[in-house]
Amino acid sequence: MLHLQSPASSALSLLYFLIAVIIFMGAYSTTAFAAPVFDDPINYIISNTGNEVVGGQISDIATADFNGDGFLDIAGTVPLTYYDDNGIPNPHEGVAILINDGDGTFAVPYYITYEENLTSIVAGDFDNDGDADLATANNTSDDLAILLNDGNGGFIVTSRLETMLPEKLVSFDFDDDGDLDLAATVSNGTQSDTQQGNQGVQIFLNDNSGNFTLSTLVRTSSTITDFTAADFDGDSDVDLVAGNRNVVATYTVMLNEGNGVFITSEISLLSEDSENSPQFDAIISGDIDSDGDIDVIATLDGSQAISHLTLVNDGTGSFALGQTLYFGNPGPLAVFDLDNDGDIDIVTSNAIFLTNNGQGFFTQAEESVTIPSLSYVTSLQLADLNNDNKNDLIISSMGQLGIWVILHTATENPTPIEQAGALIADVIGLDILNNLENSYLANLFKVEGFIESGQTTPAINQLNAFINKVNQDYSHSKLTKQVRDSLVAAAQKLIDDLTN
Repeated sequence: MLHLQSPASSALSLLYFLIAVIIFMGAYSTTAFAAPVFDDPINYIISNTGNEVVGGQISDIATADFNGDGFLDIAGTVPLTYYDDNGIPNPHEGVAILINDGDGTFAVPYYITYEENLTSIVAGDFDNDGDADLATANNTSDDLAILLNDGNGGFIVTSRLETMLPEKLVSFDFDDDGDLDLAATVSNGTQSDTQQGNQGVQIFLNDNSGNFTLSTLVRTSSTITDFTAADFDGDSDVDLVAGNRNVVATYTVMLNEGNGVFITSEISLLSEDSENSPQFDAIISGDIDSDGDIDVIATLDGSQAISHLTLVNDGTGSFALGQTLYFGNPGPLAVFDLDNDGDIDIVTSNAIFLTNNGQGFFTQAEESVTIPSLSYVTSLQLADLNNDNKNDLIISSMGQLGIWVILHTATENPTPIEQAGALIADVIGLDILNNLENSYLANLFKVEGFIESGQTTPAINQLNAFINKVNQDYSHSKLTKQVRDSLVAAAQKLIDDLTN
Protein backbone atom coordinates (compact mmCIF):
# COMPACT_ATOMS: atom_id res chain seq x y z
CA MET A 1 0.00 0.00 0.00
CA LEU A 2 1.38 3.39 -1.00
CA HIS A 3 0.92 6.40 1.27
CA LEU A 4 2.08 9.74 -0.06
CA GLN A 5 1.62 12.99 1.85
CA SER A 6 2.78 16.24 0.27
CA PRO A 7 5.87 14.84 -1.55
CA ALA A 8 8.37 17.52 -2.31
CA SER A 9 10.19 16.21 -5.35
CA SER A 10 9.13 15.63 -8.93
CA ALA A 11 11.01 12.32 -8.83
CA LEU A 12 8.64 11.02 -6.17
CA SER A 13 5.70 12.21 -8.27
CA LEU A 14 7.11 10.26 -11.22
CA LEU A 15 7.39 7.17 -9.03
CA TYR A 16 3.77 7.60 -8.02
CA PHE A 17 2.77 7.93 -11.66
CA LEU A 18 4.58 4.73 -12.64
CA ILE A 19 3.02 2.78 -9.78
CA ALA A 20 -0.39 4.11 -10.77
CA VAL A 21 0.10 2.90 -14.32
CA ILE A 22 1.08 -0.58 -13.08
CA ILE A 23 -1.97 -0.77 -10.86
CA PHE A 24 -4.14 0.55 -13.64
CA MET A 25 -2.97 -2.17 -16.01
CA GLY A 26 -3.72 -4.81 -13.40
CA ALA A 27 -7.13 -3.34 -12.73
CA TYR A 28 -8.27 -4.06 -16.24
CA SER A 29 -8.16 -7.79 -15.71
CA THR A 30 -11.70 -9.08 -15.38
CA THR A 31 -12.97 -11.25 -12.62
CA ALA A 32 -15.64 -13.93 -12.86
CA PHE A 33 -18.66 -13.57 -10.62
CA ALA A 34 -22.39 -13.92 -10.78
CA ALA A 35 -22.95 -10.54 -12.38
CA PRO A 36 -26.21 -8.82 -11.61
CA VAL A 37 -28.69 -8.64 -14.46
CA PHE A 38 -30.41 -5.35 -15.19
CA ASP A 39 -33.40 -4.49 -17.34
CA ASP A 40 -33.26 -1.99 -20.17
CA PRO A 41 -33.05 1.62 -18.99
CA ILE A 42 -36.29 3.58 -18.70
CA ASN A 43 -36.10 7.32 -19.33
CA TYR A 44 -38.51 9.52 -17.36
CA ILE A 45 -38.49 12.80 -19.23
CA ILE A 46 -38.58 15.95 -17.17
CA SER A 47 -40.13 18.22 -19.79
CA ASN A 48 -40.00 21.96 -19.36
CA THR A 49 -42.67 23.18 -21.75
CA GLY A 50 -44.10 20.05 -23.30
CA ASN A 51 -41.33 20.22 -25.88
CA GLU A 52 -39.14 17.21 -25.03
CA VAL A 53 -36.19 18.69 -26.89
CA VAL A 54 -35.99 21.70 -24.59
CA GLY A 55 -34.16 21.55 -21.27
CA GLY A 56 -35.09 18.99 -18.65
CA GLN A 57 -31.62 18.47 -17.23
CA ILE A 58 -31.41 17.19 -13.65
CA SER A 59 -28.63 18.40 -11.35
CA ASP A 60 -29.24 15.97 -8.46
CA ILE A 61 -31.67 13.31 -7.21
CA ALA A 62 -32.89 11.96 -3.87
CA THR A 63 -35.01 8.92 -3.06
CA ALA A 64 -37.53 8.40 -0.25
CA ASP A 65 -41.11 7.24 0.27
CA PHE A 66 -42.82 10.60 -0.15
CA ASN A 67 -46.46 9.46 -0.11
CA GLY A 68 -46.23 6.77 2.57
CA ASP A 69 -47.19 3.78 0.41
CA GLY A 70 -44.08 1.75 1.23
CA PHE A 71 -42.30 2.32 -2.10
CA LEU A 72 -39.38 4.63 -2.81
CA ASP A 73 -40.10 7.69 -4.93
CA ILE A 74 -37.64 10.02 -6.69
CA ALA A 75 -37.09 13.77 -6.42
CA GLY A 76 -34.92 15.55 -8.98
CA THR A 77 -33.79 19.16 -9.17
CA VAL A 78 -34.66 21.02 -12.38
CA PRO A 79 -31.96 23.65 -12.23
CA LEU A 80 -31.84 25.95 -15.26
CA THR A 81 -33.88 28.35 -17.33
CA TYR A 82 -34.59 27.15 -20.87
CA TYR A 83 -36.80 28.55 -23.60
CA ASP A 84 -38.66 26.79 -26.35
CA ASP A 85 -38.65 27.87 -30.00
CA ASN A 86 -41.31 30.48 -29.24
CA GLY A 87 -39.32 32.04 -26.41
CA ILE A 88 -41.52 30.59 -23.67
CA PRO A 89 -39.49 30.02 -20.47
CA ASN A 90 -39.35 26.81 -18.49
CA PRO A 91 -42.29 26.76 -16.05
CA HIS A 92 -40.93 23.89 -13.94
CA GLU A 93 -37.78 25.20 -12.28
CA GLY A 94 -37.55 23.63 -8.86
CA VAL A 95 -38.10 19.97 -8.01
CA ALA A 96 -39.71 17.22 -10.07
CA ILE A 97 -41.37 14.41 -8.06
CA LEU A 98 -41.79 10.94 -9.56
CA ILE A 99 -44.16 8.72 -7.56
CA ASN A 100 -43.50 4.98 -7.66
CA ASP A 101 -46.36 2.86 -9.00
CA GLY A 102 -45.21 0.00 -6.78
CA ASP A 103 -43.24 -1.99 -9.31
CA GLY A 104 -40.34 0.35 -9.89
CA THR A 105 -42.08 2.32 -12.63
CA PHE A 106 -43.11 5.91 -12.11
CA ALA A 107 -46.06 8.17 -12.80
CA VAL A 108 -45.79 11.36 -14.83
CA PRO A 109 -43.79 13.79 -12.69
CA TYR A 110 -45.36 16.68 -10.88
CA TYR A 111 -43.42 19.81 -10.08
CA ILE A 112 -42.70 21.98 -7.07
CA THR A 113 -41.91 25.22 -8.85
CA TYR A 114 -40.10 27.80 -6.77
CA GLU A 115 -36.51 28.44 -7.84
CA GLU A 116 -33.92 28.00 -10.57
CA ASN A 117 -30.27 26.99 -10.38
CA LEU A 118 -30.72 24.28 -7.76
CA THR A 119 -27.52 22.32 -7.31
CA SER A 120 -28.27 19.63 -4.72
CA ILE A 121 -31.15 17.89 -2.94
CA VAL A 122 -31.46 15.63 0.11
CA ALA A 123 -34.44 13.85 1.68
CA GLY A 124 -35.09 13.20 5.36
CA ASP A 125 -37.71 13.53 8.07
CA PHE A 126 -36.67 16.99 9.24
CA ASP A 127 -39.76 17.78 11.37
CA ASN A 128 -40.02 14.30 12.91
CA ASP A 129 -43.60 13.67 11.81
CA GLY A 130 -42.91 10.35 10.11
CA ASP A 131 -42.72 11.44 6.46
CA ALA A 132 -39.85 12.39 4.18
CA ASP A 133 -39.12 16.08 3.63
CA LEU A 134 -36.68 17.76 1.24
CA ALA A 135 -33.91 20.36 1.34
CA THR A 136 -32.34 21.97 -1.72
CA ALA A 137 -29.31 24.18 -2.34
CA ASN A 138 -29.37 27.18 -4.68
CA ASN A 139 -26.12 28.86 -5.71
CA THR A 140 -27.76 31.90 -7.29
CA SER A 141 -30.03 33.06 -4.48
CA ASP A 142 -27.48 31.73 -1.96
CA ASP A 143 -29.89 29.80 0.22
CA LEU A 144 -31.08 26.39 1.32
CA ALA A 145 -34.81 25.77 0.96
CA ILE A 146 -36.64 23.48 3.39
CA LEU A 147 -39.67 21.72 1.87
CA LEU A 148 -41.88 19.97 4.41
CA ASN A 149 -44.09 17.07 3.36
CA ASP A 150 -47.82 17.09 4.11
CA GLY A 151 -47.73 13.30 4.49
CA ASN A 152 -49.17 12.59 1.06
CA GLY A 153 -46.25 13.68 -1.06
CA GLY A 154 -47.21 17.34 -1.26
CA PHE A 155 -44.48 19.83 -0.36
CA ILE A 156 -44.43 23.42 0.84
CA VAL A 157 -41.34 25.61 1.03
CA THR A 158 -41.45 26.53 4.72
CA SER A 159 -38.13 28.34 5.18
CA ARG A 160 -35.04 29.66 3.43
CA LEU A 161 -31.64 29.47 5.11
CA GLU A 162 -29.20 32.16 4.03
CA THR A 163 -25.81 30.79 3.01
CA MET A 164 -22.81 31.66 0.93
CA LEU A 165 -22.74 29.97 -2.50
CA PRO A 166 -23.95 26.41 -1.72
CA GLU A 167 -23.31 23.42 -3.97
CA LYS A 168 -23.51 20.03 -2.22
CA LEU A 169 -25.79 18.94 0.64
CA VAL A 170 -25.83 16.03 3.09
CA SER A 171 -28.15 15.39 6.01
CA PHE A 172 -27.10 13.60 9.21
CA ASP A 173 -27.43 14.08 12.95
CA PHE A 174 -24.24 16.07 13.50
CA ASP A 175 -24.88 17.14 17.12
CA ASP A 176 -26.23 13.76 18.30
CA ASP A 177 -29.57 15.11 19.53
CA GLY A 178 -31.79 12.72 17.59
CA ASP A 179 -32.80 14.87 14.61
CA LEU A 180 -31.41 15.40 11.14
CA ASP A 181 -29.14 18.39 10.53
CA LEU A 182 -27.74 19.77 7.28
CA ALA A 183 -24.23 20.35 5.95
CA ALA A 184 -23.61 22.38 2.80
CA THR A 185 -20.41 22.99 0.87
CA VAL A 186 -20.16 26.75 0.34
CA SER A 187 -17.92 29.45 -1.05
CA ASN A 188 -18.05 33.22 -1.10
CA GLY A 189 -17.60 33.30 -4.85
CA THR A 190 -14.75 35.83 -4.98
CA GLN A 191 -11.13 34.98 -5.60
CA SER A 192 -9.82 37.23 -2.84
CA ASP A 193 -12.05 35.64 -0.22
CA THR A 194 -11.23 32.19 -1.54
CA GLN A 195 -7.56 32.91 -0.95
CA GLN A 196 -8.41 33.96 2.61
CA GLY A 197 -10.13 30.64 3.29
CA ASN A 198 -13.66 32.01 3.34
CA GLN A 199 -15.19 28.75 2.14
CA GLY A 200 -15.78 25.25 3.40
CA VAL A 201 -18.81 23.55 4.98
CA GLN A 202 -21.65 25.29 6.78
CA ILE A 203 -23.42 23.22 9.46
CA PHE A 204 -27.11 23.94 10.12
CA LEU A 205 -28.54 22.37 13.29
CA ASN A 206 -32.18 21.28 13.54
CA ASP A 207 -34.41 22.14 16.52
CA ASN A 208 -36.24 18.79 16.09
CA SER A 209 -39.15 20.39 14.21
CA GLY A 210 -37.55 21.34 10.88
CA ASN A 211 -36.27 24.76 11.89
CA PHE A 212 -32.54 25.12 11.18
CA THR A 213 -29.94 27.50 12.57
CA LEU A 214 -26.45 28.09 11.22
CA SER A 215 -24.02 26.60 13.74
CA THR A 216 -20.61 27.03 12.19
CA LEU A 217 -18.51 27.34 9.05
CA VAL A 218 -15.86 24.63 8.89
CA ARG A 219 -13.25 26.51 6.87
CA THR A 220 -11.05 24.98 4.18
CA SER A 221 -8.18 26.51 2.23
CA SER A 222 -10.01 26.01 -1.08
CA THR A 223 -13.55 25.34 -2.25
CA ILE A 224 -14.94 21.80 -2.15
CA THR A 225 -16.09 19.68 -5.07
CA ASP A 226 -17.85 16.96 -3.09
CA PHE A 227 -17.98 15.46 0.40
CA THR A 228 -19.16 12.39 2.25
CA ALA A 229 -20.35 11.82 5.82
CA ALA A 230 -19.73 8.84 8.13
CA ASP A 231 -18.21 7.96 11.50
CA PHE A 232 -14.62 7.89 10.32
CA ASP A 233 -12.87 7.92 13.72
CA GLY A 234 -15.08 5.33 15.44
CA ASP A 235 -16.45 7.59 18.20
CA SER A 236 -20.13 7.23 17.12
CA ASP A 237 -20.62 10.73 15.75
CA VAL A 238 -20.75 11.83 12.12
CA ASP A 239 -17.58 13.19 10.50
CA LEU A 240 -16.90 14.55 7.00
CA VAL A 241 -14.29 13.97 4.29
CA ALA A 242 -14.21 16.47 1.42
CA GLY A 243 -12.36 16.71 -1.88
CA ASN A 244 -10.80 20.12 -2.51
CA ARG A 245 -11.05 22.12 -5.72
CA ASN A 246 -8.31 24.22 -7.40
CA VAL A 247 -5.52 22.38 -5.56
CA VAL A 248 -3.74 19.23 -6.68
CA ALA A 249 -5.19 15.98 -5.27
CA THR A 250 -6.00 17.42 -1.85
CA TYR A 251 -8.74 16.32 0.53
CA THR A 252 -9.90 17.57 3.93
CA VAL A 253 -10.82 15.40 6.92
CA MET A 254 -13.30 17.05 9.32
CA LEU A 255 -13.62 15.11 12.59
CA ASN A 256 -16.68 15.85 14.73
CA GLU A 257 -16.09 16.44 18.44
CA GLY A 258 -19.61 15.20 19.12
CA ASN A 259 -21.48 18.50 19.23
CA GLY A 260 -21.27 19.57 15.61
CA VAL A 261 -17.85 21.22 16.06
CA PHE A 262 -15.19 19.90 13.68
CA ILE A 263 -11.39 19.63 13.76
CA THR A 264 -9.93 19.73 10.25
CA SER A 265 -6.79 18.53 8.51
CA GLU A 266 -5.88 18.81 4.83
CA ILE A 267 -3.85 16.15 3.06
CA SER A 268 -2.17 16.47 -0.35
CA LEU A 269 -1.46 13.25 -2.23
CA LEU A 270 0.72 14.80 -4.92
CA SER A 271 3.01 17.78 -5.38
CA GLU A 272 2.00 20.82 -7.41
CA ASP A 273 4.14 19.74 -10.38
CA SER A 274 2.54 16.31 -10.61
CA GLU A 275 1.32 14.82 -13.85
CA ASN A 276 -1.82 16.58 -15.18
CA SER A 277 -2.55 18.27 -11.79
CA PRO A 278 -5.62 16.17 -10.91
CA GLN A 279 -8.31 17.42 -8.54
CA PHE A 280 -10.89 15.54 -6.52
CA ASP A 281 -14.25 15.11 -8.23
CA ALA A 282 -16.84 12.78 -6.62
CA ILE A 283 -16.31 11.20 -3.20
CA ILE A 284 -18.21 8.47 -1.30
CA SER A 285 -17.53 6.24 1.71
CA GLY A 286 -17.84 2.61 2.81
CA ASP A 287 -15.90 -0.14 4.56
CA ILE A 288 -14.01 -1.45 1.56
CA ASP A 289 -11.54 -3.69 3.44
CA SER A 290 -14.06 -5.19 5.89
CA ASP A 291 -12.08 -4.13 8.97
CA GLY A 292 -14.96 -2.31 10.69
CA ASP A 293 -14.05 1.28 9.87
CA ILE A 294 -15.20 3.50 7.04
CA ASP A 295 -12.94 4.16 4.07
CA VAL A 296 -13.26 6.56 1.12
CA ILE A 297 -13.58 6.07 -2.64
CA ALA A 298 -13.09 9.06 -4.93
CA THR A 299 -12.77 10.08 -8.55
CA LEU A 300 -10.17 12.51 -9.88
CA ASP A 301 -10.57 15.01 -12.71
CA GLY A 302 -7.75 16.32 -14.87
CA SER A 303 -5.43 13.33 -14.83
CA GLN A 304 -4.60 10.99 -17.69
CA ALA A 305 -3.20 8.41 -15.27
CA ILE A 306 -5.65 8.19 -12.37
CA SER A 307 -9.43 8.58 -12.44
CA HIS A 308 -10.39 6.58 -9.33
CA LEU A 309 -8.68 5.98 -5.99
CA THR A 310 -9.32 4.60 -2.52
CA LEU A 311 -8.31 6.07 0.84
CA VAL A 312 -7.93 3.42 3.53
CA ASN A 313 -8.85 4.37 7.10
CA ASP A 314 -6.70 3.24 10.02
CA GLY A 315 -9.74 3.46 12.32
CA THR A 316 -8.95 6.91 13.69
CA GLY A 317 -9.95 9.01 10.67
CA SER A 318 -6.42 9.01 9.26
CA PHE A 319 -6.19 7.73 5.69
CA ALA A 320 -3.54 6.10 3.55
CA LEU A 321 -3.67 6.04 -0.22
CA GLY A 322 -4.85 2.58 -1.21
CA GLN A 323 -5.48 1.66 -4.83
CA THR A 324 -5.42 3.89 -7.91
CA LEU A 325 -7.31 2.99 -11.09
CA TYR A 326 -7.98 4.51 -14.49
CA PHE A 327 -11.31 4.24 -16.31
CA GLY A 328 -11.17 7.42 -18.34
CA ASN A 329 -14.11 9.33 -16.90
CA PRO A 330 -14.53 10.71 -13.41
CA GLY A 331 -18.03 11.22 -12.07
CA PRO A 332 -20.42 9.93 -9.41
CA LEU A 333 -19.93 6.52 -7.78
CA ALA A 334 -22.14 4.14 -5.83
CA VAL A 335 -21.36 1.12 -3.68
CA PHE A 336 -23.22 -2.10 -3.04
CA ASP A 337 -22.48 -5.81 -2.84
CA LEU A 338 -22.63 -6.80 -6.51
CA ASP A 339 -21.59 -10.42 -6.10
CA ASN A 340 -23.26 -11.16 -2.73
CA ASP A 341 -20.00 -12.11 -1.05
CA GLY A 342 -20.38 -9.74 1.92
CA ASP A 343 -18.06 -6.92 0.86
CA ILE A 344 -18.55 -3.59 -0.89
CA ASP A 345 -18.19 -3.34 -4.66
CA ILE A 346 -18.34 -0.22 -6.84
CA VAL A 347 -20.36 0.90 -9.84
CA THR A 348 -19.04 3.90 -11.79
CA SER A 349 -20.98 6.58 -13.65
CA ASN A 350 -20.42 4.75 -16.95
CA ALA A 351 -21.70 1.48 -15.41
CA ILE A 352 -18.38 -0.26 -14.97
CA PHE A 353 -18.55 -2.76 -12.10
CA LEU A 354 -15.54 -3.07 -9.83
CA THR A 355 -15.55 -6.12 -7.59
CA ASN A 356 -13.79 -6.27 -4.26
CA ASN A 357 -11.48 -9.10 -3.22
CA GLY A 358 -12.61 -8.54 0.38
CA GLN A 359 -9.52 -6.56 1.33
CA GLY A 360 -10.22 -3.36 -0.57
CA PHE A 361 -8.61 -4.26 -3.89
CA PHE A 362 -10.90 -3.84 -6.91
CA THR A 363 -10.85 -5.41 -10.35
CA GLN A 364 -13.12 -4.75 -13.28
CA ALA A 365 -15.97 -7.20 -13.69
CA GLU A 366 -17.93 -8.05 -16.78
CA GLU A 367 -20.28 -5.17 -17.58
CA SER A 368 -23.89 -6.31 -17.58
CA VAL A 369 -25.74 -3.00 -17.67
CA THR A 370 -26.65 -1.26 -20.88
CA ILE A 371 -27.03 2.44 -20.25
CA PRO A 372 -27.43 5.35 -22.63
CA SER A 373 -24.33 7.31 -23.53
CA LEU A 374 -24.90 10.08 -21.01
CA SER A 375 -22.75 13.19 -20.84
CA TYR A 376 -22.12 14.93 -17.53
CA VAL A 377 -23.72 12.42 -15.18
CA THR A 378 -24.73 14.40 -12.08
CA SER A 379 -26.02 11.68 -9.78
CA LEU A 380 -25.78 7.90 -9.56
CA GLN A 381 -27.78 6.22 -6.82
CA LEU A 382 -28.79 2.72 -5.79
CA ALA A 383 -32.16 1.99 -4.21
CA ASP A 384 -34.63 -0.90 -4.08
CA LEU A 385 -37.41 0.62 -6.15
CA ASN A 386 -39.64 -2.45 -6.49
CA ASN A 387 -39.14 -4.02 -3.04
CA ASP A 388 -37.48 -7.18 -4.34
CA ASN A 389 -34.44 -6.83 -2.04
CA LYS A 390 -32.20 -5.89 -4.97
CA ASN A 391 -30.68 -2.47 -5.56
CA ASP A 392 -31.71 -0.69 -8.74
CA LEU A 393 -29.79 2.08 -10.53
CA ILE A 394 -30.98 5.67 -10.82
CA ILE A 395 -29.01 8.09 -13.00
CA SER A 396 -29.43 11.79 -13.76
CA SER A 397 -27.56 13.94 -16.23
CA MET A 398 -27.14 17.56 -17.24
CA GLY A 399 -26.61 16.44 -20.82
CA GLN A 400 -29.76 14.40 -21.46
CA LEU A 401 -33.42 14.78 -20.61
CA GLY A 402 -34.79 13.48 -17.37
CA ILE A 403 -34.01 10.61 -15.04
CA TRP A 404 -32.96 7.11 -16.02
CA VAL A 405 -34.07 4.06 -14.01
CA ILE A 406 -32.46 0.65 -14.52
CA LEU A 407 -34.13 -2.14 -12.54
CA HIS A 408 -31.99 -4.94 -11.15
CA THR A 409 -33.75 -8.10 -12.31
CA ALA A 410 -34.70 -10.43 -9.47
CA THR A 411 -35.75 -14.06 -9.51
CA GLU A 412 -39.46 -14.50 -8.85
CA ASN A 413 -38.85 -16.71 -5.85
CA PRO A 414 -35.42 -16.05 -4.34
CA THR A 415 -34.18 -18.79 -2.05
CA PRO A 416 -33.78 -18.07 1.68
CA ILE A 417 -30.00 -17.99 1.33
CA GLU A 418 -30.35 -15.46 -1.52
CA GLN A 419 -32.66 -13.35 0.66
CA ALA A 420 -30.19 -13.48 3.55
CA GLY A 421 -27.37 -12.39 1.22
CA ALA A 422 -29.52 -9.54 -0.13
CA LEU A 423 -30.31 -8.37 3.43
CA ILE A 424 -26.60 -8.40 4.28
CA ALA A 425 -25.93 -6.37 1.12
CA ASP A 426 -28.64 -3.88 2.10
CA VAL A 427 -27.04 -3.32 5.51
CA ILE A 428 -23.60 -2.86 3.97
CA GLY A 429 -24.97 -0.29 1.53
CA LEU A 430 -26.83 1.81 4.11
CA ASP A 431 -25.61 5.09 5.55
CA ILE A 432 -25.62 4.02 9.22
CA LEU A 433 -22.99 4.31 11.90
CA ASN A 434 -20.44 1.57 11.94
CA ASN A 435 -21.32 0.20 15.37
CA LEU A 436 -24.88 -0.43 14.17
CA GLU A 437 -23.71 -1.96 10.90
CA ASN A 438 -21.29 -4.30 12.64
CA SER A 439 -23.97 -5.41 15.11
CA TYR A 440 -26.49 -6.09 12.35
CA LEU A 441 -23.98 -7.95 10.20
CA ALA A 442 -22.86 -10.17 13.08
CA ASN A 443 -26.48 -11.20 13.55
CA LEU A 444 -27.19 -11.72 9.85
CA PHE A 445 -24.04 -13.77 9.24
CA LYS A 446 -25.37 -16.16 11.92
CA VAL A 447 -28.69 -16.27 10.07
CA GLU A 448 -26.87 -17.11 6.85
CA GLY A 449 -24.89 -19.87 8.57
CA PHE A 450 -28.00 -21.43 10.12
CA ILE A 451 -29.81 -21.41 6.76
CA GLU A 452 -26.85 -22.99 4.99
CA SER A 453 -26.74 -25.78 7.59
CA GLY A 454 -30.51 -26.35 7.45
CA GLN A 455 -31.22 -25.04 10.98
CA THR A 456 -34.48 -23.20 10.38
CA THR A 457 -35.54 -22.47 13.97
CA PRO A 458 -32.26 -20.84 15.06
CA ALA A 459 -32.30 -18.78 11.84
CA ILE A 460 -35.82 -17.52 12.62
CA ASN A 461 -34.82 -16.72 16.21
CA GLN A 462 -31.85 -14.70 14.99
CA LEU A 463 -34.05 -12.85 12.49
CA ASN A 464 -36.54 -11.96 15.25
CA ALA A 465 -33.64 -10.69 17.35
CA PHE A 466 -32.48 -8.63 14.36
CA ILE A 467 -35.96 -7.11 13.93
CA ASN A 468 -36.13 -6.25 17.64
CA LYS A 469 -32.72 -4.57 17.49
CA VAL A 470 -33.67 -2.55 14.41
CA ASN A 471 -36.91 -1.38 16.04
CA GLN A 472 -35.05 -0.49 19.23
CA ASP A 473 -32.47 1.55 17.31
CA TYR A 474 -35.27 3.32 15.44
CA SER A 475 -36.97 4.22 18.73
CA HIS A 476 -33.69 5.83 19.83
CA SER A 477 -33.48 7.86 16.56
CA LYS A 478 -30.46 5.93 15.31
CA LEU A 479 -32.25 4.92 12.11
CA THR A 480 -34.67 6.70 9.81
CA LYS A 481 -38.17 5.29 9.36
CA GLN A 482 -37.35 4.43 5.77
CA VAL A 483 -34.32 2.34 6.75
CA ARG A 484 -36.18 0.67 9.63
CA ASP A 485 -39.16 -0.26 7.44
CA SER A 486 -36.94 -1.64 4.68
CA LEU A 487 -34.86 -3.84 7.00
CA VAL A 488 -37.84 -5.11 8.98
CA ALA A 489 -39.82 -5.92 5.82
CA ALA A 490 -36.94 -7.89 4.30
CA ALA A 491 -36.29 -9.82 7.53
CA GLN A 492 -40.00 -10.57 8.02
CA LYS A 493 -40.34 -11.86 4.45
CA LEU A 494 -37.41 -14.21 5.07
CA ILE A 495 -39.05 -15.44 8.29
CA ASP A 496 -42.31 -16.05 6.42
CA ASP A 497 -40.53 -18.01 3.67
CA LEU A 498 -38.60 -20.09 6.24
CA THR A 499 -41.81 -20.79 8.14
CA ASN A 500 -43.71 -21.84 5.05
